[in-house]
Amino acid sequence: MLQQIREKELKISIKIDETRQESEQIILNARKAASEILENSDRDGKKVASDYYDKEMEKIRQETEQIRDQGIQQATSVREAGERNLPSAIETIVKKVTME
Repeated sequence: MLQQIREKELKISIKIDETRQESEQIILNARKAASEILENSDRDGKKVASDYYDKEMEKIRQETEQIRDQGIQQATSVREAGERNLPSAIETIVKKVTME
């Protein structure tokens, strides 16, 4: 009878060890899966952020180009207006100088 109890205890002890090993493996697998999820999330987050950054930078480049083009147009317009007014300005200046 005592031998049977010892055999039963040994079987239970083996079963406990097997269960402990299985549990440790499950925990290791879960940690690995969690780590992979974090890495994937981090990589995906960086990709989304990079795409957003690139999109916004392109908008800024377009706005900058548009502002630059408007500035060039305004400068051209002012220069042309000045060139149109130059003869009458010269005439007015000459009249003022010669009258004095």
